[in-house]
Amino acid sequence: MSVHRRAGNRLGEAYGLGGLAALEREEGDHETALLAHRAALRLFEELGTTPGIADARGAIGDLLLLRGDIPGARRELESAVRLLKDLGHPVAEGTARLRLAAALATGSDLPAAEQQRLADSLLSGAATGPELRELRARLDALGLPAQDA
Repeated sequence: MSVHRRAGNRLGEAYGLGGLAALEREEGDHETALLAHRAALRLFEELGTTPGIADARGAIGDLLLLRGDIPGARRELESAVRLLKDLGHPVAEGTARLRLAAALATGSDLPAAEQQRLADSLLSGAATGPELRELRARLDALGLPAQDA
C-alpha cells in the first residue's frame, strides 16, 4: 500500500487496504481488519468507486456482525445490498444478502428468510467458495438453513 500511496495511486491503496483487511480477518484480528476496511471505504468514497464502496461496506457489516453489533451490521449490509443491486452484480448482491440475512436473524424479528430467499435466487448456479460456505453454515446455525438452488 505504501507503494501505491507514494505513487499517488489512491485506488490501488484502497484495494490494498481491502486485501490487508481480508488477511487480518483470516488471522482472527477482526479489529485490525475493521480499521483497514474503514480506511479503504473512506478512499473509495473519496474516489466515488461504487464497487469498492459496496465491497467495503459488506465486509464491514460482516465484521460488525461477528462482533455482535447487529444494528451497525444491518446498516452497512443494507447499504451494500442497495449499491450492488444498482450495479447489477447478482453474485455479489446475493452474498451481501446472505450476510444481511444472518444479521437479521441474529436477535431480530425482521425478514431474514426473505433476504435469504432473494440471495439464493441471485446465487442460483454460482460457484460456491469458502466465503459462501461459511455464510451458509452461519445461517444454518441461526436456524435458517440454506435452500440449495
